[in-house]
Amino acid sequence: KEEDVKKEVFLSGASEQCREWWTILRFLLFYSAYGKNFSKKANPVMDMHLVHVALAVPATQPSLIQLLLVIFPEARAELCPTFKALPIHLACTRWRYDVLRNDKDSSMEIA
Repeated sequence: KEEDVKKEVFLSGASEQCREWWTILRFLLFYSAYGKNFSKKANPVMDMHLVHVALAVPATQPSLIQLLLVIFPEARAELCPTFKALPIHLACTRWRYDVLRNDKDSSMEIA
């Protein structure tokens, strides 16, 4: 599959620690989005859909979403296999990142 090939290319030059980090990140995102039985609700094999999964977790940091979009830019045009929605729709309906409370680097102040 093209997705498996891309994943292998992405991880081919990665250190063992990076591959471990990626595995843990995938698990935590899927677990946070879909609960402990995530493998029954979603296909945790498709790394490209990590963008969708990250957007389904309300507290996902914007920098992680940005990183995933750099790695998987084609995910922007892919429907989420679980919610049948594009990432932009997930961002508008499920993602609830509060920049004022969660981003210490923000120049905005809480009123």
